[in-house]
Amino acid sequence: MTIEIHEENYPFVSVKFIGVVTPEETKMYLERFSNWLVRENLFGLMLHKTNPESNANNTEDQQNAKESHKLVVNWAKQNQHNMKQYCVGMAVIDDKIPAEQQKMTPKALSSLFGCPGQFFDSFNDAEAWLQQQMYAMAEY
Repeated sequence: MTIEIHEENYPFVSVKFIGVVTPEETKMYLERFSNWLVRENLFGLMLHKTNPESNANNTEDQQNAKESHKLVVNWAKQNQHNMKQYCVGMAVIDDKIPAEQQKMTPKALSSLFGCPGQFFDSFNDAEAWLQQQMYAMAEY
């Protein structure tokens, strides 16, 4: 249960969620997210999700996931205006998401965060899409 954040290729930020994260980890991630917004520069996110130790029947995991989701939703509502201005896109990379959920990802991300979202099977495809998004927004 951890979050790895890689900013060395900023304005493209890579965030890897390993297992079910705790609310404390989520708060630290959202604080970093807020820091990207206050820079007032365009940026893109690649969100990787892996669940090596997650157990859907584990009550603690369920509670952590529920609390973390609530924190993210509240943060997104408060920051949607800035997300529309500065986030060129959120690329979700996860090879275990069911096909139906993959189809819903773009609309869900756009509705919640206010910036484009897309689902990808590979890091390279996600990175190429974000670069395209960056170019399109920079031209705008």
